[in-house]
Amino acid sequence: MVRRIYIREFGLTLGVSGEQFVVRRRKEVVAKIPAVDVHVIEIMTDRASLTTAALRLAARHGVWIVIADYLGRPQAFLEPITRRAGIIIRRRQYDMADTTSGLELAKRLALGKMVNQRNILRRLAARRKGKEIYEILLDLYLAASEEVKALVGSTPGSREFIMNFEARVARLYWEAWSAILENFPGRRKRYENPEDPINMALNLGYSLLEADCYIAISSTNLDPYAGFLHVDNPRRPALVMDFMEQFRQPIVDSIVLTLAERGMLEVGEGRLSKNSVNSIIKSYADRLRQTVSHRGRRAPLEAHILYQARHLEDRIRIGSPIYTPFTVR
Repeated sequence: MVRRIYIREFGLTLGVSGEQFVVRRRKEVVAKIPAVDVHVIEIMTDRASLTTAALRLAARHGVWIVIADYLGRPQAFLEPITRRAGIIIRRRQYDMADTTSGLELAKRLALGKMVNQRNILRRLAARRKGKEIYEILLDLYLAASEEVKALVGSTPGSREFIMNFEARVARLYWEAWSAILENFPGRRKRYENPEDPINMALNLGYSLLEADCYIAISSTNLDPYAGFLHVDNPRRPALVMDFMEQFRQPIVDSIVLTLAERGMLEVGEGRLSKNSVNSIIKSYADRLRQTVSHRGRRAPLEAHILYQARHLEDRIRIGSPIYTPFTVR
């Protein structure tokens, strides 16, 4: 089983013993994990250490190392050396942007997010017993369905055209969250410095997802910074942002909703409590291991992220915008 190692506590050391990674707290062995089972190591503190032997073992086994802040935001990636000759497909990627095909691909990437948001709205409405809240959620679901239907039947002329549809569905979606969750002030991104635990949890989850999507795109020959939906930005990998849209709801939103409804998200001293962060990280890792079906293939969610990256690479290689985004019912 592919596993992730998260190092986020003060005083931890990641070393090795033979072909195993060993996590120690001072002299105490906290965990031993065979290197063959590890895909990603994420460092979320500046008060831990890695031995050079651990770095070499990671390189030998093709393990990615993510350096992140305590909120999970990726700051650097240590990538195993691989031999890839991707210049031809990258040229096709650059040439395809802002063409009719590129805009159709952008539309399909956006539709993955919108369909997943609509489907969550449907599930939320179906689970409500009170008539009033049921009718509110049903109206939001029906409105989102109309927006999805309209975008499916459209021929976009610009990125802005697609983003307007995406924004309208997002507004309906977060309105539903406000209707069912007490003290949810509406969606607040990390640069807005939210103070409520739900937005903090969403931002942490999205940061974890961004790292995994960056790794998936980097396992192909595509340029992570050349997007189709998001505007190019040297400080933000636009294609990764495009790609992760389809996974936000089935992975991050679903676990945050569950934790919020169970009262497991708390804030202390302006940040998520240690127990809350632990719950989010554990739920995220557990969710990635859950098996779902998509495009006729049944596999863990973490495998679908890689499959979708290769599917996107294949579409760009042949110049086709007919990309099937990842959606769940």
